[in-house]
Amino acid sequence: MPRSVPDPSLHVFIAGDASDLDAIQLLLSGLPKGAYGQVLVEADENEWDGVLEAPRRVQILRLPHDPFGLVGDSVVSACRAWMAEWMPDDVERSSRVFVTWLGCRANANVTATDRSLSRTLDSVGSAGY
Repeated sequence: MPRSVPDPSLHVFIAGDASDLDAIQLLLSGLPKGAYGQVLVEADENEWDGVLEAPRRVQILRLPHDPFGLVGDSVVSACRAWMAEWMPDDVERSSRVFVTWLGCRANANVTATDRSLSRTLDSVGSAGY
């Protein structure tokens, strides 16, 4: 039986903290099977068991809290690194759809980073949610 190759046009980047787990799971449950990308959860081991249901090609990782920062600072660092990798300055307009979502809304740096991410996605002609 031939294997089908999932459509790689939907790239996911979702990040939040332990208080966002229900919202993250809801987002994941609506993704098509062919989606790929990353989900990052800023949480200590005692806050989250590391389990979320996601499409096979969506990687789920735990981010440790920054012991000297606010909840969400690790999400900001991870999002900036993701943007540097997936949104270089010379990226061409794309038909790829990015599904992005950031939680940790009590942290003003997360809100600013989310605005920056949205502007970047707009500049390359990709949708972000």
